[in-house]
Amino acid sequence: MQRKLITPAAELPVSLGALKDHLRIEHDDEDVSLESYLKAATKHAEQVLTYRAFMTQTWQLILSDFQDEILLPYPPLQSVNKVTYRGKAGEEHEVDASMYIVDTDSEPGRIVRKKDKSWPTDLDQHNSVTIEFTAGYASSDDIPENFKIGLLMLTAHFYENREPVLVGSMINTLPFTIEALFERVYTV
Repeated sequence: MQRKLITPAAELPVSLGALKDHLRIEHDDEDVSLESYLKAATKHAEQVLTYRAFMTQTWQLILSDFQDEILLPYPPLQSVNKVTYRGKAGEEHEVDASMYIVDTDSEPGRIVRKKDKSWPTDLDQHNSVTIEFTAGYASSDDIPENFKIGLLMLTAHFYENREPVLVGSMINTLPFTIEALFERVYTV
């Protein structure tokens, strides 16, 4: 299973202004650095801490074959744009949407084959199935508050600890408070 980002989020989940308020910074001298830290914190929170998409983005999930139920990473799932597969002769085919149900209510979202339908079987051998989907919250207003606060705290941590923090003979990990705000409840 592979994941490929096709269209990244057009905006960040928290504003630079909210970050500066959180850090109590009143000048603009470090805006570029702050935005870089915020981007890094967002990526870390999405791909390591929560395994979800905060803002709308388009992804591809690449599989070797079809399954009756396919869990899609990076919730919340907004939509499935298309499902394609590569046949044995190397040609690409799009699977008709009448073959499956898209469940955007579950978390993670999923594609379920309809009971009276069958997935194509004439697949090439490896990485033949590609699912393009849109994930993330439609607006920053929809993001749960714990994730927003976690992003502010994680970005502040990156900003204030620009080098690894050595505590005794160990390098300090993320503070518990930050990890708790981003608690992950599933894995795909």
